[in-house]
Amino acid sequence: MPAGKTAGKGGRTANKGGRIAGKARDRMKRTKGIEADIEDDLDRKIYSMFSVDELKLPKDEFNEVADDRRSTLAPDELERLTKIRRVRLSRFYSERNRQQRVARMQQCERDIVSTRKENQMLRERIATLSSSLEFLKSQFEHLRNTSAYDMPFSLDE
Repeated sequence: MPAGKTAGKGGRTANKGGRIAGKARDRMKRTKGIEADIEDDLDRKIYSMFSVDELKLPKDEFNEVADDRRSTLAPDELERLTKIRRVRLSRFYSERNRQQRVARMQQCERDIVSTRKENQMLRERIATLSSSLEFLKSQFEHLRNTSAYDMPFSLDE
């Protein structure tokens, strides 16, 4: 298969060297966990020094935890630590955003159901009131037509 071509529907996209590229690689990373994130010895060293939960800590808390460990890292390792932390935080924020979006959608669905119930109840109330109004109008017309002959005075005056 030529580089950059797909192997039909659902096939892998390959680049030079037969490595998996793009979304397929990302999909595989999501399923493998941390091992998929470890690309070389630098990553292995950083993941051995810091847990994933520590990498996701807020800046102040992370700095407290990492201060003594950072002094043992070389400049290139510090750069990689920054990169890994950015990636981890990005994933954390993305997941939190997805969860919030799902929660909002579920709340909207609950609101829709309750609004539909309320709407149905109001329609039934309107129908009841409309029929009562029609009945009262007919009663009024009946009284007006029959009473006009029986009364010594007119209602129009």
